[in-house]
Amino acid sequence: MKKLLFPTNDQIHYPLPLNNLPKGVYVVQLETENGRQTQRLVIR
Repeated sequence: MKKLLFPTNDQIHYPLPLNNLPKGVYVVQLETENGRQTQRLVIR
């Protein structure tokens, strides 16, 4: 598991470096003080 910490602001735009990831299914989870969102990411 890799964690990234971001500064607190209204909008976050962060490019994920995906080119080094092997093919597979990943779980991306974003957690803020307002809650948590989980998404599945498929690299082909």
